Amino acid sequence: MAAAPAPGAASLLAKASAAYEQNILQEKDWNWTSTEIYRVTLKGGDIVARLPSVTIESVIRSDGQRCSAVLRWDDGVEAHLAKGDAESRCAATSGDRSALDLTRILKSRRVTLVSETAEGITLAITPDKDLLHAPEIEVRCSASLRVTLLMDAATFFPRRVEGEVVESGCDRERVSASVYYGGKPPAWVRDSLHKGATFRVEYELQKDKFQAPERSFWIPIREHYDIPRWYEGGYVIFWGRRFEIRSTGEAQYIVKDVETVAKEFGARSTVR
Repeated sequence: MAAAPAPGAASLLAKASAAYEQNILQEKDWNWTSTEIYRVTLKGGDIVARLPSVTIESVIRSDGQRCSAVLRWDDGVEAHLAKGDAESRCAATSGDRSALDLTRILKSRRVTLVSETAEGITLAITPDKDLLHAPEIEVRCSASLRVTLLMDAATFFPRRVEGEVVESGCDRERVSASVYYGGKPPAWVRDSLHKGATFRVEYELQKDKFQAPERSFWIPIREHYDIPRWYEGGYVIFWGRRFEIRSTGEAQYIVKDVETVAKEFGARSTVR
């Protein structure tokens, strides 16, 4: 009997997209916190500055939607609105959302199959120059990326995503920024994700502890970003806090590492 033909790259990417969107529906049964560690480095990796790490928590709004809000800073500075309600905490950090959108990346029209091994299925996505001037920043940014995608062989979930911004669609020169911890807020800043930045996101399946596989949840447990700075010296703003950076006379980079821990809600919990 003749074997069925292997699915093409576009078909495989569509499976990854469907698995990713289905996984989003599972987040209602889970909560998580992420610790973000920032360093300012030179091109060779020498560290110019270590910034305070910050713990971010997933917050549930009154409409059931999620946002991210600051839980604590490791240098003891109290988080802005630490005792506030979900709506105000979400509003305070609404401008910190990255233009990097995996939902859009998984709908790319430019994808090729690299390999199929026991580790998984590897796809390569290249920039789509036809979309570099789309009105939506998420579309322009996704079209600017060169991405390697490792899909889980059993579920087709994109469990490792790594890439580089090689076109200018992610660049946003004027982004509003709020400062909550002292200091005058700038009229505008440049977005942190732009041409030349690299990233890697690794997902891990969190298995349901009540023996219900449909409640299991893939979550990005590790992330790494290496972002060249627009300016040498000056300052950076993360989560509403401004940090001064000393001038070194050399090109500088922001290195960001994120580790996330997930916890499942109880079997009979209801999100209110």
